[in-house]
Amino acid sequence: MNLGFYEIGQVYVVSTKKVANLNELKGIKIWSWEGDPLVGALLETLQLVSVPLALPDVLSSLSTGIIDAAYAPPLGILALQWHTKIKYLVDFPTAYSIGALLVSDKVWSKISPEHQQKILTIADKFVKEANDKSVAENEAARVQLKKGGVEFVSFPEADIKQAASVRGKVIARLKGKNISAKMLEALEKEAN
Repeated sequence: MNLGFYEIGQVYVVSTKKVANLNELKGIKIWSWEGDPLVGALLETLQLVSVPLALPDVLSSLSTGIIDAAYAPPLGILALQWHTKIKYLVDFPTAYSIGALLVSDKVWSKISPEHQQKILTIADKFVKEANDKSVAENEAARVQLKKGGVEFVSFPEADIKQAASVRGKVIARLKGKNISAKMLEALEKEAN
């Protein structure tokens, strides 16, 4: 049972090297979360250099040059201390990161319908509060990144349109393999 989707935030690419367009990204070593087929498919579709690593290895890899770039919501960039190693943020969100509050069907079925309804009501309230805070905290984190000297780089409009068109190609690659039609429908419904 899904008790609610958590909005973790808009995901931005950050880099130790300045990149002003999609073509310049092609020579940059970009972290990809080890075992994440979505990011792997995205980077492969864009023909970018993917360096799969576990999350705890990103900061040291930015420090040593194993990778030149990573991606996360602004709050994550601050919390993970990546802002101490990066100099640039591509000011175009590449994705919207979400999470979910899940309870297994086995456990959910053991809860009385009356209590299920109470849980759903409470979850709705607190998931909404958490999402509202996430939006505000990510915006505050963007301000802090700028104050800390991170340069926000804008890509040309043509590159943004090209990147946006990749979404359909990535979904087509993953649909039925890593993303079920039912999950895709739920995510699309939530996005609208």
